[in-house]
Amino acid sequence: PLLINGTVMGRLTFVSGRAGEYDTHLAQLSALLAERTANVVRMVQLRAAQQSALAKLTELDALRQDFVATVSHELRTPLTGILGYLELLLNRWTSLDDERRMSMLQRVQSAAIRLEHLVNDLLLFSNVEHQDIRLQLGRFPLRSLIEQATEEISTKYRSQILNVQIPPANLFVMVDAQRAIQVIANVLDNAVKQRPERTIRRPARRRRRHAHRR
Repeated sequence: PLLINGTVMGRLTFVSGRAGEYDTHLAQLSALLAERTANVVRMVQLRAAQQSALAKLTELDALRQDFVATVSHELRTPLTGILGYLELLLNRWTSLDDERRMSMLQRVQSAAIRLEHLVNDLLLFSNVEHQDIRLQLGRFPLRSLIEQATEEISTKYRSQILNVQIPPANLFVMVDAQRAIQVIANVLDNAVKQRPERTIRRPARRRRRHAHRR
């Protein structure tokens, strides 16, 4: 028998057509051969397991780097908006009227809420027992979502001209508002990074669905 850690993994069988072909010496040699064969099989198994573990570690390291980069990108946008509006309020508090102050504070609150959602999502993803996120769907005007994302990106890139063509006010979408703003802000953010010295144009338009009959 081929024994690996006390477990039978296989057997070596010797067959002869003549009686009395195998004596005690040959039996001992066959036992030694079985032992050496089992050791080789075990070494092959360990080598395969090591290579598999190394591949998984390499994959996990790549995923970790991507995760850190994504988290940094996602958190930076609302955080930059919060810091930008707070800086404006601190430096220009006396020169701003009450309406302007309230508008900026509401924007800070909106960015803080988005930041809270992102942190909650990260905590949820960090728990392997939870594999999904519950969306808080609602009917929202697309114009408002784009405007909020544009304000956030404009605060992040103050020297950049951001020209977004806003859709009609009567265009509504069924989405999770905070995550929709996050997606739109990411699109605008990537556009600014790709074209840092030009005006960014992002038209928003309705796309009609066409029914096809067979």
